[in-house]
Amino acid sequence: MTFNIKIKEEDDNKPFLSQTSYMYCATVGSTSGTLGQVTSTDNDVLDSHKTKKYEFVGSGPFYASGTGSLTYGDWSSYAKGTKFETTLRVTDSAGHYDESPVTIFICDPPPPAPSNPNSASGASSASSTSGGIDNILYWLIPALLLLALMAELAVYLIRRCIQGGRCAP
Repeated sequence: MTFNIKIKEEDDNKPFLSQTSYMYCATVGSTSGTLGQVTSTDNDVLDSHKTKKYEFVGSGPFYASGTGSLTYGDWSSYAKGTKFETTLRVTDSAGHYDESPVTIFICDPPPPAPSNPNSASGASSASSTSGGIDNILYWLIPALLLLALMAELAVYLIRRCIQGGRCAP
């Protein structure tokens, strides 16, 4: 007796964006540019079930290409410090989707890279960092708050030890 078993893969898995949230900085006064590149995964087996479309939900001068490239339009009328909050959505061919919040700040342009005096052509070997001081503040402020919390905890524990007389060996 012979059995023929036919397995048909269904497009039943939703795509997942690689991050749960995104944050970008666009240059103040610019008329267009690239924010970044996003990726997602889809656990379906067939490649035809892994076709994905990226889009921003809501309105604003930003766009998502089919490959996950995020770009922006004319920012020239927005002041430094302006913040946009939107949602990025990736949808597969069956209509399953995943969404992540996106925050976009209007920031100063990155500082120019210093030139390398040892180079014959004067070209810079150092790479510039995007965001400059803004990127430092994103991690520095929470780090200082954590440091203050740890110092307060240490003071509390020392005070408790001294008052309870349990510090002596």
